Amino acid sequence: MKKVIVIIGIAFIIGACTSVKSIPQAETLDKKIVIETLDEGNKYVLLTFNQEFENWFNIHKSSAEKRDMDYYKRWNERYVNDWNIRSRSPSGSNFFTMLLDFHPWNYNDLALQRKLFFYFQYVENVLNLNILFGNSPSVVI
Repeated sequence: MKKVIVIIGIAFIIGACTSVKSIPQAETLDKKIVIETLDEGNKYVLLTFNQEFENWFNIHKSSAEKRDMDYYKRWNERYVNDWNIRSRSPSGSNFFTMLLDFHPWNYNDLALQRKLFFYFQYVENVLNLNILFGNSPSVVI
């Protein structure tokens, strides 16, 4: 019986000393959207917690394939900057509750950039909440 207890104790010690598998890194943009890192940091996925957006995006995403990476990065940079200005404003909408800690030029994933851009388009065109100060991009949606 002593041997069994010793063996179980050693098994627990060995189990406690083994390295823990890393959890995929997730960068929270807002309560509504999260960017999750996949496969060693080369691929990302934008998770939204809004099924209406997901349905809307699936209908409109074919028009997203018409632009290149720089187009999306430039617009996403403007959207993030203006979103953050609105979130800091005391007179801002309750929708813009958190700052977005996202730097589009750090992510070279075209699918991520497209989906984030279309999330901003959804907020402006479907939810009728202005994000940008000035002109918005003319997108066929």
